[in-house]
Amino acid sequence: MFTAYYSTGIPNIECYLAAPPALRRVMAAGRLIAPWAKLGPVRHLLQRSIRPGPSAELTARTRTHVWGEAADDQGRVASARLHGPEAGAVWTTATALGAARKALADLASAGYQTPASAYGPDFVLETEGVTREDVVSPARHAGVLF
Repeated sequence: MFTAYYSTGIPNIECYLAAPPALRRVMAAGRLIAPWAKLGPVRHLLQRSIRPGPSAELTARTRTHVWGEAADDQGRVASARLHGPEAGAVWTTATALGAARKALADLASAGYQTPASAYGPDFVLETEGVTREDVVSPARHAGVLF
C-alpha cells in the first residue's frame, strides 16, 4: 500500500487487514519482543524457533482477497475487489517476475515507478489467477452510507 500514493496521487490512503485472532496475538507479541530481539542470545533463540512456512498443498489452496474503495468530495464512490492466489509466496513472486520480464524487455521508462505507473493499472491482472470485481456501491454522502 505504500506505493499507492505514487501510483494514484491520492494523499490520504488508509490500509486495513482482516486478521484472525491468532495472527493478531502473534503481531502483538512481536511488538513486545522487538526491543529484546536486538540482543544476540534472544535473536539466536528466535532464529532457532523459526519453523517452515505452510505446505505447498496449503499454499495452493489459499486465496487472497483485496478490497479497495475511493470516494471524492462529491460523495461519488468506486469500489473493487481483487481475488488471487496466496499473497506471500505465490502472488507477490509471480507479479515481481512479471515486472522483471517487462523491465528486461525495456517496457518501462527510466526512474522510480510503481508497477501500476510503469505497466498500467491492470498490470496486476496479468498474474495468473488474479481477477478484479468492480463493485457497485450505494450512494455515500459525507461518509454516511445510505
